[in-house]
Amino acid sequence: MLKHTNFNKIPHNKTIKVLDIGVGANFIYPIIGVSQYSWEFVGSDINDVSISCSNKIVDQNSSLVGKVEIRKQTSAHSIFEDIIKSDEIYDLTLCNPPFHCSQQKAKKGSERKWKNLNKNSTNITKNETNTKNKSLLNFGGLNNELWCEGGELNFINSMIKESVLYSSQVLWITCLVSKKEHIRMLQLRLKKSNCLTFKVIKMTQGQKTSRFIAWCFQSPQEIEQWCLKRFNR
Repeated sequence: MLKHTNFNKIPHNKTIKVLDIGVGANFIYPIIGVSQYSWEFVGSDINDVSISCSNKIVDQNSSLVGKVEIRKQTSAHSIFEDIIKSDEIYDLTLCNPPFHCSQQKAKKGSERKWKNLNKNSTNITKNETNTKNKSLLNFGGLNNELWCEGGELNFINSMIKESVLYSSQVLWITCLVSKKEHIRMLQLRLKKSNCLTFKVIKMTQGQKTSRFIAWCFQSPQEIEQWCLKRFNR
């Protein structure tokens, strides 16, 4: 999205500031953003384990020190509130939202993934089987990363509603969407929020296709001024 905004050129400088919502325990987005593009990051999370692990990763990697900050979201009902400070500007926000609407749904999803893996592999070891049995609720993330009340549709709708309050402080707000049937409803919600620009970007890796939705409250003239000031064109 920054490349699209910046005359098809990815801005590589430390003036770019990115917020990773739900940064997780592995801290992967900030690591890539700092190492590949020299961006600065704030990572937020509601989980204490994720906060602790992310801080350890920063402390043990000198290339990240001073370029990333981890903040805890203390409210289960807030996304940007108490994370974005009143004097801060962000060029981009990222989010990999909870997919499922309940712990039961998350468990079924994990079981389905393990079943598919078993179909595609004839060399599952005993240790791998034991690992599977211990981690049915933890396939690809902690419990709070896998599910929330109302699932991803409710989460992203809440993000859209709250993002209006920070429309002048953030250029592009983005979020992964696991279920393509949610896209239409999210687009309607953005229109009702008077969002000036929104896009759906498909991503394909092998046989897997995923997507993210991005939106911006700035006018074309405001976007141009934003880029001239912050991207050092």
